[in-house]
Amino acid sequence: MTRDQARVALGVVPLTNGALATLAPAGLMRRLGVTRETNPAATYLFRMFGIRTVFLGLDLLARDGDGRRRAIERAPAIHAVDALAALAAGASRQLRSGGR
Repeated sequence: MTRDQARVALGVVPLTNGALATLAPAGLMRRLGVTRETNPAATYLFRMFGIRTVFLGLDLLARDGDGRRRAIERAPAIHAVDALAALAAGASRQLRSGGR
């Protein structure tokens, strides 16, 4: 796999996941065991994180160096905050393991 192919693959994954979270959050919520009844803000949060993830994917897919540079500069902080939020949600039992 070339560097360019790897960059495209790394761009497609967040673009796809972000689009799903933005346009169809209920499916992802089900997989995590979250419902609108138990967490009414979940739809908003999925869409908020989803659109941000779409832009990260688009930056990675950019043909110019500026988009890729932005993605490289922003991604570590964004993913670190996402990981910490997921760990905190899991530790406080706000999410059920495996959607069960």
